[in-house]
Order: sequence, then structure tokens, then C-alpha cells
Amino acid sequence: MSFNMDDIFSDAKRYVGIVGEKTGSAVEYSRKQVSRVQLRVQFREKLTELGRLCYDMHEQNIDRTGEMKKLIEEMEDIEATIKEAENAVGVAKVCPLCGTKNKASNAYCSKCGERLDR
Repeated sequence: MSFNMDDIFSDAKRYVGIVGEKTGSAVEYSRKQVSRVQLRVQFREKLTELGRLCYDMHEQNIDRTGEMKKLIEEMEDIEATIKEAENAVGVAKVCPLCGTKNKASNAYCSKCGERLDR
């Protein structure tokens, strides 16, 4: 039984390359997941801020509708970015009507036909 060192080094280089690619893919996926979570946190913070504005309007009888509209627009932008991020990582969409998990690319539920992008 003889070993050809050139073949061994060639195989080793090929495997290192494959591992490097897989690692890069895993890192990119993790980065997208972290970004998605950060967007959700931003959305919740804006939602809290919107609640405070609403409460202040009620308590102080001051019209802050303009601020609320601006905040809602910011929230809509964040929400759209969240959907893009979820599609990038392949997050399944859950049907609001029947609870079925669908592919991230689906616009309608595969079981009941309910619209998924609301």
C-alpha cells in the first residue's frame, strides 16, 4: 500500500475549501438572523413609543397626531425590512387563519388559501 503525497495534499486542500465555503455560509446566515432579531427589537421599541404618544395625547389632551403618523411610517418601513430579512433566511410563514406553516416565498396558504402577506 503506497501513499501519494500529492494526492493527499490535493484532497486536503479540496476539503479545506469545502469547509471554508460552508463556514462562510453559516456565518452569513447567522448575520442575517441577528439582523432580523435587531429589526424586531426596533419595531417593538417604536410600538412602545407609539403607545406612549397615544397615552400622552389622552392624558395631556395635546394633539400629537403628526408625530404618531411619522412613527407609524417608520414602523411600516421596519416591518417591510423584517419581511425581506425573513425571506432571506427562509423563515416559514404561518397562516393566520389555520396555523399551517408555509414556505417563506408563499403569498397564500397552501392549505386554506388565506393571504399570508398582510
